[in-house]
Amino acid sequence: MDRKATVSEELRHFVMEYADDDYAASLIIFFAAYPFTRFSRLAIVHALNPDNCRNQVHEALEKLVDKGIINTRVDNGTALYWLIDNSATRRLVLQFGRLAMSPRRLQFRHTSSSPSRIKQPFAGLSARLLTPLRVS
Repeated sequence: MDRKATVSEELRHFVMEYADDDYAASLIIFFAAYPFTRFSRLAIVHALNPDNCRNQVHEALEKLVDKGIINTRVDNGTALYWLIDNSATRRLVLQFGRLAMSPRRLQFRHTSSSPSRIKQPFAGLSARLLTPLRVS
């Protein structure tokens, strides 16, 4: 229990410091989903698909670079961004990403293992689809 309390306290401090706005949180979740990939700024903006909020995404990306969460390097005139290699910070980013994705996983597990679906797996299909095909 002591270890769980320490981890959750660490994660809480991490979120308070680095994911303090929606754009930064979205970027952290994005990089947690692709921890070994390098992206251009344009690819990141298109992946996050913000509605007319490109400047806020750029600002949040630069803030995370300044805070040391995201590394950057220019290759052939294109700035590339990737998750920091620092094991402690990287671990917190990945934990935050798992936490952010957990409601979807729980919802999927709930709907896919619902007792009604297990007892009657084809209840929602029309009778026409359940009749066997006749092969001549």
